Amino acid sequence: MNFNDRIEFAKRIRNTFSRFHIRHPSSRLSQGTKGTSSKPDSSSDDSSSDDARQLHQKIQLLSITLQAKFQKTKEVSLLRSAIDLQRRLPSLLPKDDKTHVFDLCNLASQLGQLFEATNDENTLNEAIRVARQCLSLASCEHPVYVQMQHWLSQLLGALYEKVGDTCALDEALTRITQLSSLEVKRFTIQELQQFYCTLARLVSMHYKCTGDLKTLSSATQPLRRAMEISLFEDPKLRLTLQGQLIEHSATIYVRTGKLEHLDVCIKDTQLGLKIASVHAPEMKGYMMYSQGKNFSKKYLRTMAIIDLNQAIKFTQEGLREMKEVSEKVLCVTSLSDLLVFRYQRTKQSCDLREALESSQTVFQNLSRHEPNYPLHAASVANTLLNRYKVTKDEADLETVDQLLRHTFGRIRNPSFRASAILIFISCQEEKQRLRPSMKDLEEAIHIAKHAVEITTDAHLNKGAHLTAYGRLLCRRYLMRKEKEDLLAATTSYVQAWNLKLMPPINRLKAGVQAFQLLIAASRLYHAIVLGIDIISLIPIISLQSYTWNDQEQVFSLLADTSSTLCSLLIYAGRPEEAIESLEHSRAVIIGQHLDNNSDISRLRRTNPAILKQYQDLVNEINYSNAHYCDLVADHGFMERFEAATSELEKCLQQIRNIPGLERFLLGQSIAHIQESAGEGTIVIVNISSYRSDALLISRAGVQSLHLNKLLWADAKTWVNKSWYSKKPSQQKDKNDELCLYLAWLWSVCVKDVIEAIVVKQGSNAVTLEKVWWIGSGLGTSMPFHAAGVCKEGSTDNAYAHLISSYTPSIKALVHARRKKGENDIKKSDFKEMLIVTMPTTPKGLNGRRLPDLSGVLGERDAITKEVKKLSTVRITDLPYPSVNSVLHSLKKCSIAHFACHGISNPSDPSSSALILQCAAAGMANTDNVIQDKLTVKHIAQLQFEHAQLAYLSACSTAHITDIQLSNEVIHLVSGFQAAGFCHVIGTLWPIGDMDSIDIATGFYSHLLDSNQGPVSSNTMDAASALHHAVAAVRAVDPEAPLRWAPFVHFGA
Repeated sequence: MNFNDRIEFAKRIRNTFSRFHIRHPSSRLSQGTKGTSSKPDSSSDDSSSDDARQLHQKIQLLSITLQAKFQKTKEVSLLRSAIDLQRRLPSLLPKDDKTHVFDLCNLASQLGQLFEATNDENTLNEAIRVARQCLSLASCEHPVYVQMQHWLSQLLGALYEKVGDTCALDEALTRITQLSSLEVKRFTIQELQQFYCTLARLVSMHYKCTGDLKTLSSATQPLRRAMEISLFEDPKLRLTLQGQLIEHSATIYVRTGKLEHLDVCIKDTQLGLKIASVHAPEMKGYMMYSQGKNFSKKYLRTMAIIDLNQAIKFTQEGLREMKEVSEKVLCVTSLSDLLVFRYQRTKQSCDLREALESSQTVFQNLSRHEPNYPLHAASVANTLLNRYKVTKDEADLETVDQLLRHTFGRIRNPSFRASAILIFISCQEEKQRLRPSMKDLEEAIHIAKHAVEITTDAHLNKGAHLTAYGRLLCRRYLMRKEKEDLLAATTSYVQAWNLKLMPPINRLKAGVQAFQLLIAASRLYHAIVLGIDIISLIPIISLQSYTWNDQEQVFSLLADTSSTLCSLLIYAGRPEEAIESLEHSRAVIIGQHLDNNSDISRLRRTNPAILKQYQDLVNEINYSNAHYCDLVADHGFMERFEAATSELEKCLQQIRNIPGLERFLLGQSIAHIQESAGEGTIVIVNISSYRSDALLISRAGVQSLHLNKLLWADAKTWVNKSWYSKKPSQQKDKNDELCLYLAWLWSVCVKDVIEAIVVKQGSNAVTLEKVWWIGSGLGTSMPFHAAGVCKEGSTDNAYAHLISSYTPSIKALVHARRKKGENDIKKSDFKEMLIVTMPTTPKGLNGRRLPDLSGVLGERDAITKEVKKLSTVRITDLPYPSVNSVLHSLKKCSIAHFACHGISNPSDPSSSALILQCAAAGMANTDNVIQDKLTVKHIAQLQFEHAQLAYLSACSTAHITDIQLSNEVIHLVSGFQAAGFCHVIGTLWPIGDMDSIDIATGFYSHLLDSNQGPVSSNTMDAASALHHAVAAVRAVDPEAPLRWAPFVHFGA
């Protein structure tokens, strides 16, 4: 109890004495020595009893008076005198006198006060003994039972703190818990307040001693109930107890990794902030800082930018409220780190600038002897290192080097020290790129190796240390070419991959590096095993909380891995596994949207509870250790991580036992893949640095075709060429070069594929075979549909033998097939058609204006005439629309035709867009318009119920710009596929106005005409319509492939 509690307690005892004045007419006055008593004297019995009781009352009053004086003066001698008097009281009255309970109660209280004043262990033990004696005489109904049980709990807690007696702590917790079973009416408000304060304190002590979460959780609930019914009228006491609640929920979150406990902590902190704002403004800054820390933990779990923004906002506000430099240090350090996080996500230089300005302002006024100086220095170093990566200012790099050399050895927290070591290693890597030095490299390797050696596998920075060590060894291998470095680097990355405590995304990065090094070391069998394991990790990587840009960064790692693994499996004679591995690792980003619209949506409808369980477990496994602060994951944490992993496996199995969800979030099995080919053939062309192959998939089986003339170096040369010509005079040269490319592609690949199909299918010359092309590796962006000799009359070309379509993956093809089956394209199905036109385009943010599209209106008129001639479809003409108006119209239409500019973004493929327009901010009239972009990431996240066909008559709508993301097939066409369009017409390169009109008119004419020529019965669709429209233009001008080769069909 604190000082005020003691006064209240003493008053309570005095009041109790006054209420219970008890007379014992038959009692005898005890004599002074132990084991003896006075002989009965009947004549003086009543008078002796009254005299003894009067003396008892006088001594009692004197003792309480001395105790009260002590509380005012803090003179220990007064309290000792009070205790001496109090010790005499039991001997003045008979042993069975009910007053003894009160005497012992008051003595225990005084001894407790003396212990607090002197910290004497003997005094504490006597206080505990007296309190136990008191409770042995008092039933649970006795007036002092509640106070004494509570007081004994506090004394036992003090004994644990004093000598570490865990039995005393267990007894204290048992006794305080027993009080919670009593009726509330037994307590006064003050008693309840004291009870809950003690309960919270003892529970915290017990948790720190045993790590028992059950105790912590069970005690949190009554404390929370007390807060909810507003028992704590004192605002500062209420804030103290709210702080205990925050600490409890934060601790439970750290131990369990369950996000709901962090959400509770955020809610508790918000209430604490509200109390502090009114009643304890000096605590407001700290509470805001604490809320910022909560949201930063949540960001590390969800990777949601909104949580990061909240973390920054609260930390900034907390910093503004803080007055003293010593208060600001940790807050500024946290803010700086958060701003760097956001800079790394958004690349907004203002975040980096603010991080540096705020941290340097405090850092310059911070004494080197300040305990948190090294930690703040490391934070400044991290910010400077990120700035160097932008500005390449060598002065920043040198400052980072010096700061870390002088400070990271002084950082006491092992986890923070490990992080500082990683920053130092990153600094050394930058120095090596700038100016290679074997001496500096050796130093960095030594430090990294030491970091690996001193950390166990349970160390949550172990994976980062291993990958850093592996990177440095790779650099030294490139400089010295010693095989030992290559083997050591490989071992380091493999060890990192095998760390189960690493978040899956970090394991993926380590695994990819290990895979590449195993191939470099010619350990192909081990590479295959590891590659398959890497691919199998993809389904448990949580993508839902990542931004699209983050997802692109993740899966850019897999581009080379998946195509190389495919080559290795084919080389090993395992073509079916090669197909499955590609299907699992291709178009993952687009595939998740298809899954959300199929597997996920189906599970959400049938069993939302198990879907939530699956998503919670995936998030827990992905981020459960990202927030962990201690050096080594404790036993409870590791148990929970292993349990979550096991629970996820069981959950997935449970989901896959549901009819229709047997392949939940998995690629198709070989049997399903073969069935997906229908009456045609799926052709996967895989081009890696190891070898090139074509995999032919049909209902009849799988065939592997080694393309030994298709060399990776040649393919890379062709793929990197641009077919855009700035001037009309360049068209002829571009066409000639493209003719060479198409002839080369025919001779090294497509010709062999066609011959294999004809032999396998037993086809005749009249029938055009349906083929779905899937490119892998460098093959992703190749124009297989247009390959051939560009000469009049020649049949050495794909158009003469095939009706070609493309698909990002077999999963996407199955999805398109399913959608097509629900509402096949026929004349009677055409209800609504949307035509979007942009003859002119407003300026962009850079002030540049795109050229006018003079043929757009002619294209619209030609299409409208053709469609109305052959069908009764209703046409909606939407000129100069905004993105919102287009999206609204797409909800009602079956066919959408866009005639506008399209742009491809090489650095951010998901930002590739169709260019529309909208009114400038604050402007209602159409004279002030700006560009409005319908991006891939926007359209792909939508779903249109009636969508069937999208015709994107714009430049480069099917162009893959980033070779590192080639296997993800991110472009406008795949975005429309993900939105539900089972047929999408797009373009590989820029297209001309007149060619667009001719192709579009021919396409709709063939689409709506029942007589489409000599084609198989299954090809009466958009693919065959485009084939005939393009073939007609090609027949007129075969040596100008820029006119007809760009047009491609994606879908069913």
